[in-house]
Amino acid sequence: MFTDTLPLIAPHLLEIFGLLITLLIGWIAKRLRDWTGIQIEARHREALHSALMTGVRYAIERNLPPAAAVDTAVSYAQRIGAPDAIAALGASRDTLGAIARAKMQEAGATQIGKMGN
Repeated sequence: MFTDTLPLIAPHLLEIFGLLITLLIGWIAKRLRDWTGIQIEARHREALHSALMTGVRYAIERNLPPAAAVDTAVSYAQRIGAPDAIAALGASRDTLGAIARAKMQEAGATQIGKMGN
């Protein structure tokens, strides 16, 4: 009995199999796109934080006052350190300043009190 119906359902089985393969490929492609997007964003964030930390260290070494140190770190990141990352992440100057202040504390800016006013 099965051998009689196989020729009748075989084309439909092939269509269903093709549809499942197409769905699987689409799902894999979406997962890959999501994963690579996350990886790129993580690299941008890492570059931004690294650039701000470099700017903060530069400012601390020059004993700049806290406000000038933040401005120096942000300017460095915007111009030299990570302009592409800033653009890709859409980080505002206020956000960059907040991160720079956090980086000052992270860099031992208990030295902030020791920095010139």
